Amino acid sequence: MQANFVPYSETGFFSPLILDYIDGEDRVKEYYNLPPKIESFKTAIENRSSFITNRTVLHQALLNQHAGVAINDETVANIELLKESNTYTITTGHQLCLFTGPLYFLFKIISMLNMTKQLNSTYPEFNFVPVFWMASEDHDFEEISSINVFQEKITWNQDKEGAVGKLQVDSMATALAQLKLVVGDEKEILSLIESAYKEGTTLTEATRKLVYSLFPNDGLVIIDGDDADLKSLFKDVMKDELQNERIKDAVNKTNESFTGNYKVQVNPRNINLFLLADGSRTRIESADDELLQELDEHPEKFSPNVIMRCMYQETILPNLSYIGGGGEIAYWLQLKTAFELYNIPFPVLMLRNSVLHIDTKSNKRFNELGFNTTQLFLGIDELVKEFIGRNAEGNHDLDEEMSKINAVFDDLENKAAVIDPTLKDSIKGERKKMQNSLESVSKRMYKAEKRKSEVHINKISSVKEKLFPGGSLQERYDNLIPYHMKYGADFITNLKDHIDPFDLRFLILSE
Repeated sequence: MQANFVPYSETGFFSPLILDYIDGEDRVKEYYNLPPKIESFKTAIENRSSFITNRTVLHQALLNQHAGVAINDETVANIELLKESNTYTITTGHQLCLFTGPLYFLFKIISMLNMTKQLNSTYPEFNFVPVFWMASEDHDFEEISSINVFQEKITWNQDKEGAVGKLQVDSMATALAQLKLVVGDEKEILSLIESAYKEGTTLTEATRKLVYSLFPNDGLVIIDGDDADLKSLFKDVMKDELQNERIKDAVNKTNESFTGNYKVQVNPRNINLFLLADGSRTRIESADDELLQELDEHPEKFSPNVIMRCMYQETILPNLSYIGGGGEIAYWLQLKTAFELYNIPFPVLMLRNSVLHIDTKSNKRFNELGFNTTQLFLGIDELVKEFIGRNAEGNHDLDEEMSKINAVFDDLENKAAVIDPTLKDSIKGERKKMQNSLESVSKRMYKAEKRKSEVHINKISSVKEKLFPGGSLQERYDNLIPYHMKYGADFITNLKDHIDPFDLRFLILSE
């Protein structure tokens, strides 16, 4: 595989906030503590050492969650390492998407695995463990219920509500049958999926098994925050939220400072907790003594929203860094003031790696058209204009002619000013008519060149649509399945070989 890189600023897919963050612009520094550099982790460890993590509860919770789960020795060893005071975690997380969902689900995990390896090498006196946080309490089923495979949409239809992690996958039979029709039988990836999504399994269990099967020897530790013992560690913060509603003011203060500069990703509620009961996840609007007693007795029934989930995660894990996509990092940057309320260490925020994979046919076609891979992010109109500019039989660019006409009219205006100044406006009008006529001729000549180049333009459009489906990033549309069918486990291996979490550029891998 050939690797090329494009600065995120040249892709057109990243917000000003994210670009300013990775560039270290002064106006964004108030929203984080440490920049996304490997040198930051020495200070991150020092900052984290003053915050007490209940490693005993964490360790036992992980043992309980992995009871009966087939995991490799590396994962077992990492779970044991979490008992040690010199062990820290590097974390990423995601919703429990159908069959892993979009490709960037994998990129997050690989970014985290490679980052952990680099940190273990750079700081050998410490241990760094990669932890994948399953967003099992999320209740937005529509967001996770479908994937795209070979331009076909595979959808899981079911009518139950509540936290998605508790959903049984029994109702997924139709989606699995649809997938088989699209990909055929006896494919390794299909076998992995069928093994994970067995009847009687919850979505949490299925996701855990599938992710472990895709990353079997990396020491990955998967955690489910929907855990009574773990939530007991966060009970004091949840109680304060129910009683005093302080988080909203802290986050709103940051949001106000975003005005005119950045887009706000999340807005806090008065109470940033949900209640899990009777198979539903219901927003808490107000609190009373009965609810506070319920929290004391059953903390597992209380579910943090997106804002408090970040704080919950950093409370129960000895975490140094969170790896997320642009949207995630954007809302994390809104939360530092909320973390400060409870003296919870704010992690080093790392933008996950973005990857564009170019197959042999697309790469060859694009090169034959005279483009290089770094031009892939140009719009179709820009690519067509550049191609016609290089290959047109005639020159439709009439800038030279326009300059000559303007010179003539400049001379006319000077002469008119001597004879009769009132003629100047009339001459300006004639100039404008002539300019419009010349522009019209230029456009007609350009359209004629486009007609002659129609075959090549169609090829440009075809490559762009394949690599940027619907104008979106490939990583947000495509699923792992077609790539695993073609390359097997080597697809993930190649990604591991090329992804560098500290290289803050867009990675292009071409065959």
